[in-house]
Amino acid sequence: NGSIPACGTAQWASSCRKTFVTTCTTAGMPAAEFDSENIVASLGQNYPNPSNSLASIPYSLPESMKGAVLVVYDQLGHAVQSWDLTPGAHMELDWDARFLSAGTYYYSLEFQGAKVDSKRMMLIR
Repeated sequence: NGSIPACGTAQWASSCRKTFVTTCTTAGMPAAEFDSENIVASLGQNYPNPSNSLASIPYSLPESMKGAVLVVYDQLGHAVQSWDLTPGAHMELDWDARFLSAGTYYYSLEFQGAKVDSKRMMLIR
């Protein structure tokens, strides 16, 4: 029905594909506490998708994945941009795609030369 599951419920964790421990609190308290030892590498779907030039790409990395990168590929498999990622938490990378033409692109979370996860994104003008 499009509703957002309550914070901290199993449905919330499942829909966000997060596997770390979190606690939700009210104003004046920390918004979340993370158990960084239990973070599992994951790559979320960019939003908005399709995008016209700016997009956010969510990801999570355990501390042990120092050196992980996010790489954007065009339809022919050529890398068009890459970033070193910060491990140890749930993060978002803000991507400026104004220099690319409209079309389908793929982005991958890569560690030690292997693709951990990949997603597809659309750029429109």
